[in-house]
Amino acid sequence: MIVLASTVVLVVAALVAIVGYYLGAYRPAHQSLLTAGTERFTASDIEARTLYLLLFQQSIAPREATELIPKALDVLEHEAILRQRAPALVGDVSAEDMAKDLAVRLATPVPPTPIPTPSITLGTPTPTGTPDATPTATATATAAPKPTIDEKQVASTQQERLQKSGLSKAAFDALTRAQILEDRLVKRYTDEAPKTALQWEVQVAILPSVERAEQLRAIVQRPGVDFARVASAAATDPSNGQLAWVLADLQEPEVRDALSKLKAGEISATIKSGTRYKVYRLSQIEQNRTVDEEQRDNAATERLTKWYEDERKALTIERDVVASRDAAMRVNISRAYEKVQPVKRAP
Repeated sequence: MIVLASTVVLVVAALVAIVGYYLGAYRPAHQSLLTAGTERFTASDIEARTLYLLLFQQSIAPREATELIPKALDVLEHEAILRQRAPALVGDVSAEDMAKDLAVRLATPVPPTPIPTPSITLGTPTPTGTPDATPTATATATAAPKPTIDEKQVASTQQERLQKSGLSKAAFDALTRAQILEDRLVKRYTDEAPKTALQWEVQVAILPSVERAEQLRAIVQRPGVDFARVASAAATDPSNGQLAWVLADLQEPEVRDALSKLKAGEISATIKSGTRYKVYRLSQIEQNRTVDEEQRDNAATERLTKWYEDERKALTIERDVVASRDAAMRVNISRAYEKVQPVKRAP
């Protein structure tokens, strides 16, 4: 893939510049560098998980070399929390569950046999002369066959991933278990999302400073001024000025508090949100507006994030990766990557 190739070029180029750290930064491969609750991860574990990210999870792999190890640590930590805390909510994962999941994630289904044309067989007609001599028809149709899973292919794909990444079978199983648990949490939270809820139709202007936000607020409060045009002209965010329905319960507390005080057509006070400042125009209010699929997904994601943050606080999390060790691991990852996935260089 082009994206993967560009990622690897960036990674390898950055790693070449830091090879000098390697000898002085070496640390025993079996010494724990990350502790997440009851689970501990060594330099070898982190390197293998990082390589797996680069090879098989490009959608979440970072593009910058310096972000490789921090990302792998985040992923390992996230997965450890899922394994230790999620079963209490969604049940544990059996070997059968894992086999079914891998069959979906790793296998290419074998195409089913084409469905035969239904056959129609006329029944034996009642002899002529009988008053109700009407032939009866019976229809037989073969049910649509389901695609089958090539179990050998699943095993082969799994083995290939282990060999290329350096992940142990136990680590791969742990990764799979975490993925299943997260899928279950997402399904639970999606199912529990409300069908209707209080929603606001709003426009928002997002600005880098309180001074610019106050200037914009003064302008848009004038009679006849188009909020969308002013907000778009001052845009620091593509969504500036666009009308959108938002769930009240999913807004930041300060935004929710500000909007709950407004009537339709009014402008909010300037609201600090992280490092930026927001000014809202409330267009409409609906107490029981239908929650669409995208909003339900967003609500589930919000609950999952909140769950993760709360559960993280309940576990002991310790990281022992300084810059020199980070650099050393990236050198190892680069070498391993080039062995299994050589970078194509221009002639």
